[in-house]
Amino acid sequence: MQKSARDIIREKYPTGLRGNWRGANLSRMKLSGARFAGSNLGRVSFKRSDLSYANFSRCDLTRAKFDHADLTGASFGDATLRYASFDGANLADTWWIGARISKANFNGIKNAIAFPNVGSRRATLLVVKHDTGLCFKTGCFWGNIDEFYAAVLETHGIFSPYGWQYRCLILCAKVALG
Repeated sequence: MQKSARDIIREKYPTGLRGNWRGANLSRMKLSGARFAGSNLGRVSFKRSDLSYANFSRCDLTRAKFDHADLTGASFGDATLRYASFDGANLADTWWIGARISKANFNGIKNAIAFPNVGSRRATLLVVKHDTGLCFKTGCFWGNIDEFYAAVLETHGIFSPYGWQYRCLILCAKVALG
């Protein structure tokens, strides 16, 4: 029986895939559940890979390519995602607590929606569909729809231009993601 790439890597790196993987080509690999926590994954290509439930916590993912990858349930906690590309990726149930997202490409993503240049900081607002409802990520904020709405009201008020903008985007996300 042929071993999957995930099994081969797990045998070689039983404690996880930590280290410097900068520029590696890991496209079309089955790496479901892989633990990359703390690694340098800048410019790594994960195109069309199965990365469901992978752990990218504290990783440098600058310019990484996740185009058309399955990232269901993956964790990006405290990761740096500057200029990363998620074109056509499945982001269902992904976790983004503390992730630093700037100038990332979210074109054609599945189970999520991204709104670029939003609010007073002109940041990306990422909305991800979870089993428990919608979760919102912008700047250092990560929370459910009620927490996000409360933060918008507290920060911008109900009638400010940014308050209106965020409230409209909440409605757009509800319509787009259900």
